[in-house]
Amino acid sequence: FLSGLELDLKLLKPTQLTAERQHKLTQALPMGIFVFLGTLLLAFGATTLFAPPLASGNPFMLGLLLSTTSLGVVVPVLKERELMNKYFGQYILVASSIADFATLLLLTTFIAFLSRGLTLDLLLIPALLLIFIMVARFSARASQSTRLQRALDSISSATSQIRVRGAFALMVAWVVLAETFGVEVILGAFLAGAIASLLSGRDDQDSREKLDAIGYGFFIPIFFIMVGVQFNLRAVLESTEGLLLLAWLIAVAFLVMILPALLLKLRFSWRQAFGGGMLLSSRLSLVIAASAIAFRLGLINETVNSDIFLLAIVTCTIAPFLFNRIYPRSEEKVRRGIIVAGQDQLAEYIIERIKRLLIPLLAFMIFLFPLLGYFWPTDLDLTSYNYFTEFWPWCLTKTFYSDITGGPNWAHMWFVGYLLIYSLVLLPVFLRIRAGKSALIESVTRFVARRWGAIFLVGIPISLTFALLAPIWPFFRNNLYTD
Repeated sequence: FLSGLELDLKLLKPTQLTAERQHKLTQALPMGIFVFLGTLLLAFGATTLFAPPLASGNPFMLGLLLSTTSLGVVVPVLKERELMNKYFGQYILVASSIADFATLLLLTTFIAFLSRGLTLDLLLIPALLLIFIMVARFSARASQSTRLQRALDSISSATSQIRVRGAFALMVAWVVLAETFGVEVILGAFLAGAIASLLSGRDDQDSREKLDAIGYGFFIPIFFIMVGVQFNLRAVLESTEGLLLLAWLIAVAFLVMILPALLLKLRFSWRQAFGGGMLLSSRLSLVIAASAIAFRLGLINETVNSDIFLLAIVTCTIAPFLFNRIYPRSEEKVRRGIIVAGQDQLAEYIIERIKRLLIPLLAFMIFLFPLLGYFWPTDLDLTSYNYFTEFWPWCLTKTFYSDITGGPNWAHMWFVGYLLIYSLVLLPVFLRIRAGKSALIESVTRFVARRWGAIFLVGIPISLTFALLAPIWPFFRNNLYTD
């Protein structure tokens, strides 16, 4: 509920503050979506391809756990550094809001899918979201009514405390609604907090402080006490594998947030982008609650659950400290609303790569490849699958991790994945060329461009690489790391 209370849905609506031409995909909302998608892909890749043996269980659930962030940590740090109304603070706030909401929604959907299968009951989740959208629109209009706000202010003091009581009633109502729909109650509590945020507005600090005091001073300590009672520290400390798993989780938790956050370089400096990724790496109550649910459902083992608890403690402690050390203390220009970043060549390049490579690749892997495998079953045993709706979920697990390739199974579209990875990995090279700091590359490029047939010299290192590595890896697996 408190995480939803920190969510400001009004920030997701961009405002045009300058007269210059702007590109929609370089605004804060699309950038936040790109950062989250990058985090999600890296987390799934790490848990699917590089997870230690002790991290047994469902790799997709572990990937979702590592994709979470904590608005409850991000917002106070931004307030302390007075960044809430500045360019950088708004970008980080939007990115963390998207990650918080999207991971919670994906966790709820994934748990419902595993519990009930691909049935019509899954439609109850979008039905709950539709109710939320209608209530949110009504709440946004109600928050603009000065007469209603004055009436609430008049009965919010002394013994009535109608705003606090109303917030608790709203939370209970949405928890009951989520339980009725068969959805995890943490999603209902989160949506209730978001509605309360719309009704109260960002200026109602008095009610927010009261709710924070009740939550962080009473309920959350009880939650952590109950988690601590069930926490098995011995399972982590008594085995070397448990400690190695903890170190791996911490490393992956920071990397999957920091690397996608470097996209913020399109608008800010490298130091600011790196610091933003460090702050987004903080995790707290959401990852612990989701881990407890996953452990209860048998999706992760006890050691992973204990390590996730320690991960939350480490990240929520270290990430804000490192952010304060990394983020520069130079003053920024203060603006109100969402700031729109300008259009430049680098932004156009990344956006073009995502539109032309990443989106078609995901569409093929999720939709077209299952259809290809179902209607053209050359090496797949489909005797146990009478309908495509039964075959599709099984095929998705084989699409993102294949026993044959040892990695993602992008079939005939393997070269698209390679092009995407190469184009992103070579971004620093392109930046140096663009800044005029790579004389060697420029001279080589001029030589190749001016000499007839010089382009064929590029085939020499490719041939040498193939000749040296082919005896070690004689088969084409198309999985990036053993090919």
